Amino acid sequence: MNKLSPGISGLLLLSLATPLAAQPTQAKQTPSPQTPSQKAPSQKTKQPAAAKANAPTLQQRWQQVSRQQGEIVLPGGIGKLKLPKQYFYLNPEDSKLVLEKIWGNPAGEERLGMIFPSVSSPFDADSWAVTIGYRSDGHISDKDADKINFETLLRAMQADTQAVNKQRLAQGFQSVQLVGWASVPYYNSDNKKLHWGERLRFAGDDADVLNYNIRILGREGYLLLTFIANIGQLQPPNNNMQNILAMAEFTEGNRYQDYQAGIDKLANYDVAALVAGKALTKGGLLAKALFFIKKFWFIGVLLVGGLAGLLIKRKVGQRRAK
Repeated sequence: MNKLSPGISGLLLLSLATPLAAQPTQAKQTPSPQTPSQKAPSQKTKQPAAAKANAPTLQQRWQQVSRQQGEIVLPGGIGKLKLPKQYFYLNPEDSKLVLEKIWGNPAGEERLGMIFPSVSSPFDADSWAVTIGYRSDGHISDKDADKINFETLLRAMQADTQAVNKQRLAQGFQSVQLVGWASVPYYNSDNKKLHWGERLRFAGDDADVLNYNIRILGREGYLLLTFIANIGQLQPPNNNMQNILAMAEFTEGNRYQDYQAGIDKLANYDVAALVAGKALTKGGLLAKALFFIKKFWFIGVLLVGGLAGLLIKRKVGQRRAK
């Protein structure tokens, strides 16, 4: 049963086998206030109010989440985290509480969890987090990764952004401008980790927002780590980005070097496509992104999973724990 749409149980009224001669007088009487037919409506009216009064607030639900530290194996065993004491991990269910209930985002793809700093909560104006996901599109070849011209790639992405804006405006959404790199893409061929940052500006907004992503290549897919943070929380002397980059890995058997040619699936795109967000336009995700942004009425930090990825916002210092 859907927990958001509780069923309403009807009352079964049982008729007594009373002789017909005894009924005429009773049939003309007005039902007593104590009869079951009168009690049932008042019970139905009171139950939702009582349930609402007893429901925990978002602050109370946040206090009950499971904060995990140390070595964490992600759901499905595909990857793992090694978290020092200044961070903790939230499982997928608790992550939904933060993203959808506290920060007000619509439901999206299933995530593997989130990473949070130990010193803050999602209700803090300066809070930040990292969402974790996985896409099993196949093994991505990195043989040409060192040949990518990132300035040429940026210009292509900016042109793609303008093309996407035509669809966005037609749907009634803000247009967005890809201003430039916040951090030029860097791919480490030794640990198979790719990371980059983009500066975005939405129509009507005065300040740029940050899009920062990490992709870790594996045997038949990649891990997505997406920051929900402002620029100052990632740049030196703050080492959050470098710390997060170091703590996520694939488990043995799922690593890039575990790939078996001729047996495992190959992806139909390369490393450059990951940066450009081309992989995320598959399966209708572009269309979903266009609809998601209209629902984000929060003012604050925004993250985009690639050029056409899913948008995540959080309201800064204004959302109350209702």
